[in-house]
Amino acid sequence: MPYVLITADFPGVSKEDRDKINECLEMKHVNKVREPGRDIDTVWEAYFGSDTLESNAIKGIISIFEECCKGYCKPKLVLHWGQNKPTRHGLV
Repeated sequence: MPYVLITADFPGVSKEDRDKINECLEMKHVNKVREPGRDIDTVWEAYFGSDTLESNAIKGIISIFEECCKGYCKPKLVLHWGQNKPTRHGLV
């Protein structure tokens, strides 16, 4: 199952607006990487069906972030696509 790992920056966004962006992303099945007791503000992941092309997954994620950020900011993203779930280290 292909995954996209996303690091995101929302320049100039207030905490309240960030919460609205986060809620929108979660509703669109883009999941924030969390650790109990604290947030990792900038890391997200999404997964796709096994027949999804890399280019379609990347374009889709960019579109979701731009849609959820519309009216708040232009998101700055770094994305990585791969066949395996991203490895986590040091997270509870």
